Amino acid sequence: MDLKYDFPLFTSNDFESESIRSRDWNSLKSISDFRHNSTGSISGPSSVSGGRTRSTIVSIAEGRGNAKGEIGLAAMDAIGSTLQLFQFPDGCTYSRLFSKLEILDPAEIIVSSTVGEGTNKSLLGLLLNFNNTITVTKVERKYFNDIVGFKAVTSLCAPDYKSKIEMEVKEKYYCLAAAAALIKYIEFVQNVILSANSIKVVYAGSEQTIAIDPTTAKALEIIVNHQTGKTEGTLLHFLDHTKTKVGYRLLRATIREPSSDLKTIEPRYDMISEILTNPQFHFNTSEIITKFLDLESIISAIICEPKTKSWKVGERRVEILIYLRHTLNLINPLREQLSSAQHTIFQHYYYLLEDGNFEAIANIIDTAISQDCKLVKGALNIKHQKVFAIKQDIDGFLDKKRGIYNKLISDMGSYVEQLGMKYNLPIKLNYNQTRGYHLTMNVGDRPDMDSHLPVEFIRVQKRGKTSNFTTNEMMRYNSHMTLALEDIFATSYEVLAQIYLSIREKIGCLHKLTEIVAFIDLLLSFSMASSKYNMVRPEFDSITAIKEACHPFLLENNKSEAVYNDAFLSEDCNIWILRGPNMSGKSTFLKNICVLQILAQCGCFVPAEQATFRLTDQIFTRVGNDDELESNCSTFTNEMKEIKYILDNYTDNSLIIIDELGKGTSYEEGLAVCWSVIESFLSSKAFVFCATHYSALDQMDSMYPNVTTHYFSADHRLRDEDNLDPLYGLDIAEKSGIKKSILEEARQIAEKMMANATNFAPNPASKEIKRKYQLGRHLITLASKPNLRTDVLNKYLKDFKLAQEKEKNSSGVDVSNEQEHVNCEQTEE
Repeated sequence: MDLKYDFPLFTSNDFESESIRSRDWNSLKSISDFRHNSTGSISGPSSVSGGRTRSTIVSIAEGRGNAKGEIGLAAMDAIGSTLQLFQFPDGCTYSRLFSKLEILDPAEIIVSSTVGEGTNKSLLGLLLNFNNTITVTKVERKYFNDIVGFKAVTSLCAPDYKSKIEMEVKEKYYCLAAAAALIKYIEFVQNVILSANSIKVVYAGSEQTIAIDPTTAKALEIIVNHQTGKTEGTLLHFLDHTKTKVGYRLLRATIREPSSDLKTIEPRYDMISEILTNPQFHFNTSEIITKFLDLESIISAIICEPKTKSWKVGERRVEILIYLRHTLNLINPLREQLSSAQHTIFQHYYYLLEDGNFEAIANIIDTAISQDCKLVKGALNIKHQKVFAIKQDIDGFLDKKRGIYNKLISDMGSYVEQLGMKYNLPIKLNYNQTRGYHLTMNVGDRPDMDSHLPVEFIRVQKRGKTSNFTTNEMMRYNSHMTLALEDIFATSYEVLAQIYLSIREKIGCLHKLTEIVAFIDLLLSFSMASSKYNMVRPEFDSITAIKEACHPFLLENNKSEAVYNDAFLSEDCNIWILRGPNMSGKSTFLKNICVLQILAQCGCFVPAEQATFRLTDQIFTRVGNDDELESNCSTFTNEMKEIKYILDNYTDNSLIIIDELGKGTSYEEGLAVCWSVIESFLSSKAFVFCATHYSALDQMDSMYPNVTTHYFSADHRLRDEDNLDPLYGLDIAEKSGIKKSILEEARQIAEKMMANATNFAPNPASKEIKRKYQLGRHLITLASKPNLRTDVLNKYLKDFKLAQEKEKNSSGVDVSNEQEHVNCEQTEE
């Protein structure tokens, strides 16, 4: 039964997209024939195994009045079969909305016609500036109806998901309103009716994921390389070893929105460990996963009922059943591989694949499609296969038309043979989508052959050593063949109508199969990257402790030149100040901390010798010093906007990196701002990294117990001691080729300024207090590890004692009391 609505179909007056931004459908190839698709089938990629394209449509509804700031989202892929619903509160900058849009990567956004009026002006302006390749379309406000949305969602939802979705979205008025407009819009522009009880509907909350705003995602180059605009040189590219489209989509979404739930993360580690210890399982499962076609596209073609019947839809329906049979034939081999797996999730997937509906769908297909009909290559073979896919004697008219097709093929074959004999040339019959049936001939190394062809041969095209051409007689055959094919596929549409209805009743198992294939593909991709780069399994605790870690991009580009560094943060030592020369690796180190955190919370291993992380809920970055020409913002203004956003939104579990804050203004103002910002984090438990050139910030190390200063040397190594030349910038300038006389004068001026500067020498008493604080922090940390082996603990205490003695020798401060504490603790153990 088709879904009915309480409001009429769209009219051309209900859209205002052209008045917002002129459409460039050629740039959006995935939906190039999106509006009023005459075939009634899914527009977009014609092949379910082709390249990766963007074709998601997103509908946005925003609350008004007291509900201002509440955002409802509905998203559906035009070549997919899943409706995603979201609802969340957002601020005036709509940071959560734009983070979600980056994850969904839409080709088109639809909004209410009232957006852009009154208090909604800012949202429309931000949407238009978000991404100039995305079309923003206005739809009449009346279509954003939450009551109609609930009816539509519950009617369309497949039975396997219905009870859960009804409970989750019952009072989510804004995402339901967005869903109502989206469903009707897709049906209108695709010229289809979405079948009831056939779509996977999910309500996706963001409560247990890391919030990564678009500025941070851009700075870390998670999805897009900001220099090239491509995925090369990004975290996505580093991890992408996926074999399927559904796996790639899940990988992209996982990287952009990592989990913050250990119950999600730890099982992924366990499964990756199992895969890595069983290479045969990895290889065999990858071989099977590679053979899966685009499952979402297949399901979408099944659930969409075209409003207009045509022979093209009939041809597509035959093709989809061939694809579906190929997919079903992969289930038993996949189950066989999962049968040997140990993890409970693998075992759960094994039992899900035992669903009797898979066999039932296969039997339904077998009633109409010939048993020997399988995937083939070559345009001519594919065309023949689709013509004869439906069994004989099912429909007399279809058999008659196929008889005509057979005779035409035979007549064309005889004609080609006679033509070859007539001119003594190796002519063959060929077919492609563009030219239809035509003639082809291998001319070898005779470049002059084209000029000596008989005049009967017309429309000659040469490609390499092959010439393609036709004749007037061949063109007549082609016309007759086209009519025969149209009759065959138009009849096929009618023959297969009941087959499609029967499959839709069992569509839920195909949605489950899509989830299984996507997740296994994701795990295999993580496993491949972990194995390729010898990565380790992270742990989670209240601290972040990383040993010998390297930025993934450096491993990918030149592993032999990669530099490895350590990091340690806890609630008592949560602020790092980093200094070092330009090009010493400060920015790379900062980004690496965030990238490793993302990798770990995606459930993937990380490139380090050892790694422990604290779960984070948000990642913030203040990186780069560019002006914002679009909003007429100077470098410093842009810095302050980004810092304000961080200060307004961070929590005790946030990870924050700040790179060269204050470079957009004078030295004194920049230092003051940087100092003040760092002080604002002192009472929090957020983990903060701040890279700077301001040497005066070193004093914060001795003033505040939870601040530590670290230094990068020219060899990109991180050190705890300041071995930097105060005028290291002039050394870099000298290497750049600036005149020696200029540099000598600059050095003299700088030395005079330094001599006149106020002396901020650290207070020895402050250093003594801090050192005792650090001793206590180390002992408290050890006490919180009751399961730590005695030999490991003793070694740590001995090493710590040696470090204390070294500190004593370098500072002349008595550390005997601290050593007594260490010795007592060691004796007790």
